[in-house]
Amino acid sequence: MKKKPMKTLITGVGGRSIGAGILFSLRSLSPKYEIIATDADPFSFGIYKAAEGYVVPKADSPDYCKVLSGIANKHHIQAILPGTIPEIETISDNIDKIEAPLVMNLNTELIKISKDKLDVFNHLKFLDINTPETVLPSRVNELINSKGFPLIIKPRIGTGGSRNVTLIANKEELDFIREEYETESISYVFQEVVGNGENEYTVGILNDIEGNLIDSIVIHRKLMGLSLKEQRMINGKIYSISTGYSQGYIIKNEIISEYCEYVANLLGNIGPLNLQLRVINDKIYIFELHPRFSGTTPIRASVGFNEPDILFRNFVLGEKFGRLNYQSNVAAIRAFEHIIVPIDEMKM
Repeated sequence: MKKKPMKTLITGVGGRSIGAGILFSLRSLSPKYEIIATDADPFSFGIYKAAEGYVVPKADSPDYCKVLSGIANKHHIQAILPGTIPEIETISDNIDKIEAPLVMNLNTELIKISKDKLDVFNHLKFLDINTPETVLPSRVNELINSKGFPLIIKPRIGTGGSRNVTLIANKEELDFIREEYETESISYVFQEVVGNGENEYTVGILNDIEGNLIDSIVIHRKLMGLSLKEQRMINGKIYSISTGYSQGYIIKNEIISEYCEYVANLLGNIGPLNLQLRVINDKIYIFELHPRFSGTTPIRASVGFNEPDILFRNFVLGEKFGRLNYQSNVAAIRAFEHIIVPIDEMKM
């Protein structure tokens, strides 16, 4: 007898979102999954790629949870996979209002910590995990005196991408950018710059529903094109900032994998965890922590490390997993994609 497809609802499937990556990962296993997709914008790419798509209120709308629950119940959804950071946070804060069997991709305690860059820094330091020094504006002079320029300024609240993240080369730039941030009422922190773009990695760690390790995957990032936000020569050295759009080399690196798996265990991770780090003189510094699927999820799926599929089967079906047999020593190179939709067929 032919198996019925597994029913998932993926939210926030527009553009280069996390949701679009989840959608790609599960669509690559078609017809294994029946996918319903939602987004707040009718120009969302993913709602036209799913079995059925819906335009829903934004995550901060009082109607969001009710509408999402209605769609999940209508289609007998087995699991909801939130695909944007605002939706992850809204659902995490209102999990009792989501009338669906299961919401995946939610590690609520870590999500609370990861919302605030200073909380992330303090938590990693408390666990004795190497991380770049991060301070509030009131302590920036201490950071300059101990570490010097350049510095990185980044919004304090928010967990993804590289919006409003920039390098600061000197005191004049510091004064200018502080005034700009404060004019726009952006809460921010300053962070020490460690290493350079040549030694940056993004690592995915998977833990099952009971917190047991499944596996990890390492991408040595190549900061160019879509993955490079800023590159500057400062004091005779080249410094780079990456975007949230990774590309690079999928490699086996036992030292990085073992350290990141150790960190995931310390954090009590359940489900997906993404760590961004740089390696300097054999020392690993973690500078971003995201307890969710990531922008790299579709790349990983393409080499056999399909996080949404593995976790659906573990969380919903109770399947057990050990180490995964995925491809390595390959390069992932990214570009944009588009779709043509007749106007009278658009979801409005």
